[in-house]
Amino acid sequence: MFDALRAGEEALSRVDLEGDPREVLTRLLTSSWALVSESAALLAAAEKVLPEGRVRQLHADAAEEVRTGRLRESEVPGIVTRTVLSILTGG
Repeated sequence: MFDALRAGEEALSRVDLEGDPREVLTRLLTSSWALVSESAALLAAAEKVLPEGRVRQLHADAAEEVRTGRLRESEVPGIVTRTVLSILTGG
């Protein structure tokens, strides 16, 4: 999971944001959709090994924070870390 997040950050940071806005958007979306595809594969793997509903349960607090606008960007790494640790330890 951490490797996927790191690779995603690296991939997005390499996207050239200079030039024609339409071309920039195309490059950004292409890169982003590739990451979404990879994340979907990780999710599918997690859902195969975890009890039904566990993935949703692990993301419930973060989802509520996003819905209510209370999640700050600086908090994301901690939430991701806690979620991954919970998955890995079965907590």
